[in-house]
Amino acid sequence: MVYQDETPGLLCSTAEKLGKITVGKELGFGAAVNRRRVAMARQGILWGCLKSGQLNGALPTNEHVDYQQQIKADTSDPLCSIIAPFNGIFEPTVDVDVSVEQGDLLGLLHDFDRVDDAGWEIRAPHDGPVIMQAWEAAVEQGQIITQVGQPQAWSTDSSA
Repeated sequence: MVYQDETPGLLCSTAEKLGKITVGKELGFGAAVNRRRVAMARQGILWGCLKSGQLNGALPTNEHVDYQQQIKADTSDPLCSIIAPFNGIFEPTVDVDVSVEQGDLLGLLHDFDRVDDAGWEIRAPHDGPVIMQAWEAAVEQGQIITQVGQPQAWSTDSSA
């Protein structure tokens, strides 16, 4: 995933400004982790270290997603992230890892101060894979509710 590194205070942003290589994995903003996702993160880090020569050894078998099915996605454009305009309860209508088209309904944000409201519609800003969703139902104003990546071509350059 390609992301922006301009957010002040983020470890990755600071390290990259110092010319350091960073590896990151979101493991659970909602104070929870998923065993499969932790294993996936470990495998990705191990592959990166082996391919870059930082570790020696054979590449482990990919236990998660076949190489031909993997998608490179860019989320650096602020339009990729849908931000909660108010505190509410998030009701997803699609799952993470599915591809959506621009305008598809991704979910609803319900404002319980306005019980007569059908909910604020969260729509895909463009075609691409759903990269993440809020973990917990309760979201706060300003929080990223969901994110849709912009598919990118894989580079044949081994440094990319």
